[in-house]
Amino acid sequence: MSFQIGEAPDREDLHRFPKVARQHELAARGLPVPPGVVLDLARARQLFAPTADAVEDGARSWVEAVFAGQAEDERLGTQLIARSAGSREDQGTASGAGLGMSIAGIGSLPELHAALSMIEAHGRMSGMGDLLGEQTLILLQREVPRRALLVVVRDGLSGRFYVEVHGPEAGPEPLAEGRSPSWSGALDEWSDDSRELVEALADSVAGSEAGPHGVDLEIVVDPAGNPWIVQARPLTAPLHPGWPAFLAALEAEGSREPLDGRLILDGEHNPTPLSPAHAWVMEQLRRDRPGKSGDPAILAGWLYVRALPRELGKDPFASDTAMAAREALAWLSEQALPKARAQLEAFDDQLGHRPPLGEALDAAWALFLTMIDSYVEHLVPARRAALAALGPAALEHSGASTDPLTLRDRNNFLDVLPATWDVASPSLAELFTGPEVEKEAAAAGPALDGDEDEVAVARLLGEWDDHLFALGLAPLRRLWLYAADRLRFVQPERVFLLTGDELVTLDTDRAGLGDARSFDELLDARARRWTAHAELEPPARIVDGLPVPHSLGGQLRGLAIGESFTGAVVQRRDLRDLLSDPPASNTVLCIPALTAQAAVALHRLGVRAVCTEYGGALAHGALMARELGLSALIGCRGCTRLTEGQAVRVDTRARRLIPLAGKSS
Repeated sequence: MSFQIGEAPDREDLHRFPKVARQHELAARGLPVPPGVVLDLARARQLFAPTADAVEDGARSWVEAVFAGQAEDERLGTQLIARSAGSREDQGTASGAGLGMSIAGIGSLPELHAALSMIEAHGRMSGMGDLLGEQTLILLQREVPRRALLVVVRDGLSGRFYVEVHGPEAGPEPLAEGRSPSWSGALDEWSDDSRELVEALADSVAGSEAGPHGVDLEIVVDPAGNPWIVQARPLTAPLHPGWPAFLAALEAEGSREPLDGRLILDGEHNPTPLSPAHAWVMEQLRRDRPGKSGDPAILAGWLYVRALPRELGKDPFASDTAMAAREALAWLSEQALPKARAQLEAFDDQLGHRPPLGEALDAAWALFLTMIDSYVEHLVPARRAALAALGPAALEHSGASTDPLTLRDRNNFLDVLPATWDVASPSLAELFTGPEVEKEAAAAGPALDGDEDEVAVARLLGEWDDHLFALGLAPLRRLWLYAADRLRFVQPERVFLLTGDELVTLDTDRAGLGDARSFDELLDARARRWTAHAELEPPARIVDGLPVPHSLGGQLRGLAIGESFTGAVVQRRDLRDLLSDPPASNTVLCIPALTAQAAVALHRLGVRAVCTEYGGALAHGALMARELGLSALIGCRGCTRLTEGQAVRVDTRARRLIPLAGKSS
C-alpha cells in the first residue's frame, strides 16, 4: 500500500487526504514537487521498524536508494523529510495547518524509524490519535537543500501575491516555530534572482488550487535558484476579514485621505483609535512639519504613518555633528528634559491667568513643535546610530533585572506620561493613587549612574525619549482641560471630541457650533463614531490602496520572551483599562500593545504573562517583558480576539499562543 508521488495511486480514498492529493496532482502535471513515496503510518512502521526484514517493497527500495545516493535528480542530496497528513488537514473550508508534523534531515533507516515514532506521539498529543495507523498518511520526500523557504499567498481580494522569506539560518522548521521572516512584502518587490521562476510556479499552482479567498503555498528555493512546491492549500478565510468594514467606515465619513503609496499602522504607539482632539493634533503636525512627522494619516480614526519614527531625521552618518548615544542621553537628561519641565510649569502659570483659548493654543502648540524638532533632529539620529553600531540583537537580549532600565525614573514623569499617546488620555498620576506619586513627580530629569555600558545607554535613550515626548504633549492636554473649564463643560472629558480650531471658535462665540441642542448632538455623534472605530480591524499596512497581509505565517504566533505560562485570558483595551480593572497574577493579559509607560503598571500589578497584538523585537513591550521577567508573545496577531476566560498556554518554545479546551477555573 504505497505509491510514488505523481504516479497512479494504489488507493481510492486519496481525496480524504488533501495535502497528499494536491502534491500528487501537481507532480502528475509536471510541476516541480520533490519526489517521494506515500504510505499510511501503519505500513511505514512495519517497513522501517528496526526488526523488519528486508522486503521487496517499492517504498522501502526507493528510500534505501536515496540513502545510498542512487536516487534520480542529483540536485536533491540524500536526505528525506517525513511529513504526516491527516484527513483534517488542508480541507477547503478548514486548513488544519499545523496539526500534522514534519521532520527533516533524515539520513538513515534508524533516523526514519525515530521520526515515525515522533509523528505518532505528536498525533496522540494533538488529539489526532490513530491507533491503527490507517488514518494518517506519511509523505517521505527528498529534502530540497534550502536557500530560502517561502510562504506565498495570493490574496483573493487583490489577486496579488505576497511572500515571507525564511533563509537557511532560520532553522529546519521556521514556520512551525513561528520565526519572523528575513523579508516580507509583495512578491513582485522581492529582489532575489529566483523571483520570476517563483512567480511562474506560484501562478501555475494558484490557477488550480486557489479557493474564493486565495491560496497559501510553501515553496523551497534550492541553491541553484530553482523553486519547488512543497505545500498548497486554499485559504479558508479572507486575509483581511476587517477590510470591507474598514473601507465602509472611510467611505461613510467621506474620507479624502489618499491611500496611495505605503501606509503603516502605528499600532505600537497608538493601538486604539485617536480621539477627535488628537486626530486634529496629528493633522496639524503633518501640515506644520512635512517630512519630519512621518506624514501621519488618520483613517477611520486609526493613526497611519508613511515613515516610522525611527526612520525620521537626518542620516546619523551624513554629518560629524550627529550626537553619539551617550552624548545624546546626557543632553536629554541635563538640558532637554529640565528645560521642557520648566516650560510646562511656565505654561501652567500662563493658564492660571485665564488667557483666551486662541492665545493658549498657540503657546501649547509652540511647545509641542519645539519638542518634535528636538526629538527628530537629535534623538532619532542618535538612536539610529546606536542601533547600527551595536546591532539590534544587543538591545533585544536583556534578561530579567532587579533594576530594570524600563522602570528607571519613570515615577518622576507620572504626571505627564499618558496611558496612551493621545491628548485625551489621562496621565499615570491621574490613574495611580498613593503618596509616592505626589512626592516623586516634581523631579526634573533622570540621573545617570555613571557606569552604564553602551547597550544600557542605548536602551535608556530609547526609554527616556518618551519623557521628552510626554512633556511636549502635556501642554496640549492641559489646554483642552483648561478649555473644558473655561467653556463650562458639565462633562469635561467631552471636550476631547472637539478640535483645536473648534475650541477657539467656541471661545469667541458660544453658539459658533450651533445651539445647545445641536452642539450636544454633534458631540454624541462623534462619541459614537469614536466607539465604532474601536470595533474595526485596521490592516497593519496599506500599499496603493490595498491591505497587505500581516504575518503570513499564521495567527496566534509572536516574538517569544521568557518561560512558557498557562492561564486564563484577560482582555484589556489599553493601559487605562488595565489599571481600572487589574487582572489576577495567574492570568494571561491580552492587550493591543504595551507602550513604554506600561512598565510601571505591569510591575505594580504583578502581571506575569502578556500577549500583544502589535510590536516587534525592539518594541517597548518586548524590552520591558525581558527586563521584568515576563512570559510574553509580542506581535501575536489574533490574541485580542480570544474569549475572556479562555484557557491558553503561552508556549514560548513554539512561539505560539495555544487555546486549551474549555475555560480556566
